[in-house]
Amino acid sequence: MKPMSGAFWDRERKQPINGKAALKWVLPDENVTTSVPGITSLEQLEADLSIMADPVLTAEEKADLRLTEGERAAEGLFCAGCGACLEQCPAGVEIPAFMRGYMYAYGYRDLGKARGAPGAGFARFP
Repeated sequence: MKPMSGAFWDRERKQPINGKAALKWVLPDENVTTSVPGITSLEQLEADLSIMADPVLTAEEKADLRLTEGERAAEGLFCAGCGACLEQCPAGVEIPAFMRGYMYAYGYRDLGKARGAPGAGFARFP
């Protein structure tokens, strides 16, 4: 899920992530059996479906995904949900849940999904 990692590379929302390239990058991974990209327009649906006809990343798409920079993850809106951060929080906050809510609210500007994200508004505090 979330191959677009928040839809933008930056907090200012000036550098959109190439969604088509992101799907092309994640789908060949043998550990990925499906992807759940959000689709809010017919153009997005057509772009996603076109990947079936041409699933190979081009050099330009690799550059768009910053793969030439050592395949680093997007900073800011992206959370892998691994939970490695949980033990570091003295307040016991469910950080991945908050990051998911933040991604929906800030990255996708979808407050309904942000409020509905599992645990996003209901962190456990000691």
